[in-house]
Amino acid sequence: MTFRKNHNKQRMKKFLLLAFGLLACVQLSFAQKMIEAVYLKNGSVIYGTIIEQIQGESVRIKSRDGSIFLFRASEIDRITRERAPQTEREIVYLDRSYPLLAAHLELGMTGFGKDKRFELLPSVGAYINRYLYLGAGVGLNFSNWEYAPGSKSFWLLPIYAHGRGILPLGSRWFTPFADLKLGYSAGLTSSSLSGIYYFSGVGVIVDKYTLSLGYGIQSVKIGQLNGATTTANMSGVSIKLGMTF
Repeated sequence: MTFRKNHNKQRMKKFLLLAFGLLACVQLSFAQKMIEAVYLKNGSVIYGTIIEQIQGESVRIKSRDGSIFLFRASEIDRITRERAPQTEREIVYLDRSYPLLAAHLELGMTGFGKDKRFELLPSVGAYINRYLYLGAGVGLNFSNWEYAPGSKSFWLLPIYAHGRGILPLGSRWFTPFADLKLGYSAGLTSSSLSGIYYFSGVGVIVDKYTLSLGYGIQSVKIGQLNGATTTANMSGVSIKLGMTF
């Protein structure tokens, strides 16, 4: 009977030691995945280790790649301790500062059936913060439109401002956005076929690729009526595939 009690006590001690060991491993693993994060007012986030902090004046942080950043207290929104990024790609994304130069390239089609427009739309600009991109571009459009005077197929050169709002939803790999382009298209086939260019829509970013759906309008001059220039709109649902750089 005594032997059985001692045996049970030994088994209990081993179990407790094993439980404490597993708990310590879990806590250590969790601690290793936590890292300090400095959120800046311009939208950037820097992950790393704070090596100097002067209350009310400045913070010096060393990122995981060894870079050292110094920020004034007026630049900082908040400082937290949270899960560390798991990949170098994520670290690069989070450590970038703004404004950030960027470029977009889209291929699109507006309208269906006989009346449609094929579009090549590049844009160069900058992300003012992680939620807002402002840029401009010069594209190339090939249109088929039965109401066009003269040739029913013609080329246009759209010049436009481009705004993109990144919606605070989704994740790093799947991000929704709203898009707006507004400008003027010059007629290449005929100078009379020119007018205001407009597109608005919503879409998603998957890694560096984009897919958007919206509504596009191309205004063109079609002739004269009582001494005044007559214009008409080529409009329709527009779908665009693109890539960000």
